[in-house]
Amino acid sequence: MRVESSMTLNLETITDVTYEQDLAVRTRQWDKTAFERTFRHEIGVTQDNVRIHYVVGGDGPLVVLLHGFPQHWREWRFIMAPLAEERYTVFAPDIRGFGWSDKPFGSFDVGTVAEDVRGLTKYSRSELR
Repeated sequence: MRVESSMTLNLETITDVTYEQDLAVRTRQWDKTAFERTFRHEIGVTQDNVRIHYVVGGDGPLVVLLHGFPQHWREWRFIMAPLAEERYTVFAPDIRGFGWSDKPFGSFDVGTVAEDVRGLTKYSRSELR
């Protein structure tokens, strides 16, 4: 197999604005007390009895923040408050197997995790109204 590309990239001319913004956000102090005035921790239970921890807060259209490996909901803590201030409902779960959620044997496929998130956001939205 051979991969060819006609694209050339000059790394010296690229300015990474995203990185600079990310660095600015991550160097701020996190005010846990202020955060907890807007957000609350909850536990939802899936149809197969797996407990999923999530943090939710704000009011408005739903924004779901999914962490990567090996993170958990706290990865999003710096961006959650600004999103809530912009009138969004922010939902940040610990997907099964991570953080404060249950860690069952098996059942970590994308479809199962997607169904967890779909079910919990549906439940959470109905509870917020």
